[in-house]
Amino acid sequence: MAGETESLLNVAPDGKRQRVRTLLNAYYRIETCQQEPSDVNGELNDLIASVHFPGLLEKQQELAAEVRKLEGGVQTQVVDNYMTVLQAVNVTNHMKSSLDHGLVGLKNNIEELNSHQCPAVDELSDLGQQIEILLKQQHMCKKLQVLFDLPTTLQRCLDSGKFAEAIQACHCCGPFLQKHKNNPTFSNILEDVDKQSGRIRSALGSHLMLPESTVEQAVKNSEMLLDLGEDWHVVATTYLKGRAAMLQQSQDRCFMMFVEFPEVVVNGQNRIAGAESLQVSPDQVEFEFAESKRFRAAWKSVSELFVPQLCSVIEGFQQVRHFRRASSDGEAITSTIDETILLDFVKLHVRRVCDLLSELVANRHPPTQELVSCIHFLRDSMKPRLHALVPELLTALFTDFMSQMARCAMKTVFQEAAAHLIVDLCCLHDKCKHLEESKDCVLDQGMEEIARTEQSVLMHVVEALNDCEPLLRLVSSDLTSWQQLTQEMHEQLIAFFSAFVHTCHAYIGQEPLFAWNFATPLPFADGGSVSMQLSKAASLDWNGLFGLALVRIGRHFQVKTIDKVWTVANMILDDGEIIDCSPKPPPPCLKENTGVAAKAIMKHYVMMSGQHVAHVFRNSVQNRNWMTTQEPHNPRQVVARVVEEVQAFSEQLSRILGDTRKLNVGHQSQRLTRYRDGEKMEQLEQLFVKRQPVFDHVPCNRNAAVVSIVHIAFKALNEYMRDETFSKFGLQQVQMDCAFLRKVIGDIVATEDASMLCYLLDEVLSSASQRCNDLQTMHVQS
Repeated sequence: MAGETESLLNVAPDGKRQRVRTLLNAYYRIETCQQEPSDVNGELNDLIASVHFPGLLEKQQELAAEVRKLEGGVQTQVVDNYMTVLQAVNVTNHMKSSLDHGLVGLKNNIEELNSHQCPAVDELSDLGQQIEILLKQQHMCKKLQVLFDLPTTLQRCLDSGKFAEAIQACHCCGPFLQKHKNNPTFSNILEDVDKQSGRIRSALGSHLMLPESTVEQAVKNSEMLLDLGEDWHVVATTYLKGRAAMLQQSQDRCFMMFVEFPEVVVNGQNRIAGAESLQVSPDQVEFEFAESKRFRAAWKSVSELFVPQLCSVIEGFQQVRHFRRASSDGEAITSTIDETILLDFVKLHVRRVCDLLSELVANRHPPTQELVSCIHFLRDSMKPRLHALVPELLTALFTDFMSQMARCAMKTVFQEAAAHLIVDLCCLHDKCKHLEESKDCVLDQGMEEIARTEQSVLMHVVEALNDCEPLLRLVSSDLTSWQQLTQEMHEQLIAFFSAFVHTCHAYIGQEPLFAWNFATPLPFADGGSVSMQLSKAASLDWNGLFGLALVRIGRHFQVKTIDKVWTVANMILDDGEIIDCSPKPPPPCLKENTGVAAKAIMKHYVMMSGQHVAHVFRNSVQNRNWMTTQEPHNPRQVVARVVEEVQAFSEQLSRILGDTRKLNVGHQSQRLTRYRDGEKMEQLEQLFVKRQPVFDHVPCNRNAAVVSIVHIAFKALNEYMRDETFSKFGLQQVQMDCAFLRKVIGDIVATEDASMLCYLLDEVLSSASQRCNDLQTMHVQS
C-alpha cells in the first residue's frame, strides 16, 4: 500500500503534485510543515498505518479520471488554436496581394494629379487677383455710398436723438472730406455735413440746458460737443447754465413745503400773538410742532438733495475738463480760468441756498438750539464729498454762512423779544384801562401790574441773551465772525430798548426826533412783527395810568435796567470757553433817548390832563348865564370838581413816580390879597405871566407835572373868560372861585410855583373885570 501511494505520488506531474498533496492533506487533515521531516519512511509508514486505504484508492481513481478529463480538454483547445492560426495566415496572404495591386493604382493616380496641379494653381492665382480687385472696388463703392448718404444719416440720427452715432459718422468721414474738399462733389457733401453738424451742436446745447437732464447725460452731451469742435468756454458755460437750472429746481423742492403750508401770520406773529394769553392753546402747540418738523425737513432736504447734486455737478465739470485735456493734443489749457468759472458757480449757488436758509430762519423764528443742530447737520453732510472737491472755498463759504446765520438768528431772537416787549406793554394798557374803569384800588393794583410787566420785559431780554450763547459758540472758532456777532448783539440790545422808545412815541402819535448811529437797521425798520406791534400800540386809546407806567418803566430802564442787561451780556461774552473780550458799556445815547421818550410821554400826559381840566372849565363857563347870576355865597361845584381832579392827578403822579409832595404852610394869606397891590406891580406881574409859555419842558416829577396841568387849565379859563360878559354878581362869583383856587393850590404845588399860578388867577379875574358892566368886587379880608 505504501508502495502504491509512493508510486502514485511519483507518477503525478510536478505541476499537479502540489495540488495532490493539498487534497491529501485536506482529506487526512495533515498540517503543512515548513521543514521536511527527518524520517520520511517512518512517517510514511505511520501514515499508511493510520490512513483508511480503500477510501484513498477511491479518491485516487477520481483524481485519475479528472486528470484524463483535463488532458482531453487541453488537446481540444490546442487543435482549435491551430485551425485559427491557419485561417489567419490565409487571410493575411490574400490581403497582401490585394494591397499591392491597390498601391500601384494609387501611385499612378497621384502622379496624374501632380501633372494637373500646376496649371490649376496658375489659373486660380489669376482668378484670386481679379476677385481681390473686385472686392476693393466694392469696398470703395460702399465707402462712397456712405459718404453720399452721410447728410441723410446725420439727419436721421438728429431726428432720433442718436447723437453719438452721428458724431462717430462725422469722425469717420470728416477727415476724408476735408482732404478732398477740392472735389466739387465732396465739397457739396462737406457743406451739408457742416450744416448738419451745426444742427447737432444746437440740439446738444439745447439738451445740455434742460434741467431735467441728469449730470451723466450732461457730461456725455458736453463731451460730444467738444468732439464736434465746439469752443470749450461755450461748452463749460452751457453745462453750468443747465446745471444751474437743475439746482434751482432742487432748491425749489427743498423749500416747497413752506409754499404748500404758508404761515398763518408772517414773521412769527402766530407765536407772538399767543404771548398775549396766559396759556398756550393746543392748536398753537400743534402748529409749532408742525412748523419745527417742516423746518428740520427743509435742512434735511438741502443736505440730502441739494448737496449731492451740487457735488455731482462739480464732478461732472471736472470730468468734462479731463476729457478736454485728454483730447487737446498738446494745446494750451487755461486751468486757472476753468477753476475760476467753477468756483464762481459753486459760490453763487451755495450763497443762494444760504440766503434761502437765512430767510427761512428770519421768517420762522426757530429755537437757537434747533438751528445750531441743523447747521451742524448741514456741515457734516458737506464735509465728506463737497469739502474734498473745493476745500478752501467751502471752508470760507461755510464760515461766512455760519456768521450770517448766527447774525440773522440773533436779530430774529431780539426781534421776537422786542415784539414781546410791545405785546406786554399793550397788555398793560388793557389792564390799566380796566383798573380805571373799576375804580377799586387803582393805584395799588396798577403798581403791581407795572412791576410784573417790568419783570416780564427783563425776562424777555435775558432769555434772548441766553439764546445767543449757542450762536456765539457756533462761530467761536473764527475770531472775525465772533467779533461781528458780538457787535451785532450789542446793536440788537440797543434795538430792543429802542423798541420801547418807539412804542412810547407811537403811543402819543409822534415820530422819534433822533437817529441811530450804527450800520445794522433796527428790526422795526422793515415790515416785521415789531412794526405790526408798533401799529397796534399806535392805535391804543389814551390812558393816563398807562402813560405814567411808561414813564416809570422808562426811568427804570434809564437808571438801572439797561446797565443790568449789559452786565449780563458782558458776562456771556466773557465766558472763558469762548473768547475773552473787554466788556462794553451801553452807549450813552441809549439812556438819553430812553429818557427823552419818558419825558415825551410825561409831556403828553400833562397836556391831556390839562386839556381834561380845561374842558371842565369850558363847560362850566359856556353853559352859565353870567348876567343873571345871583349873589355868590360859596364857590361853584365845578371848582371843587376841578380841585378833586387835580388832587387825583397829584396822587397818581406821586404813587407812580415815587415822588411825595410837601405841604406849603402860610401861602394862602400871602396870595389872597395880591390883587390889592399897586397898579404898576400888577402890570409887571401880568406882563410876566403873559410871556411865560403854557408848558414847555416837563420834568418827570409830581410837582412840575401838576403845575403844568394847572397852568394849562388856568390859561384856558382865562381865554374862556374873554368870550363872556359878566354882571356884578357874576364877577364876584369868579372872584370867589379864584380865591378858593388860590387857597387850595398852595397845598398841592410848591410855593414858588403857587405864586406863578396865582398870577394866572389874577389874569383870569382881570379878564372878567374888563368884561363886567357893573364893576364891583368883593372885599376880601386877609
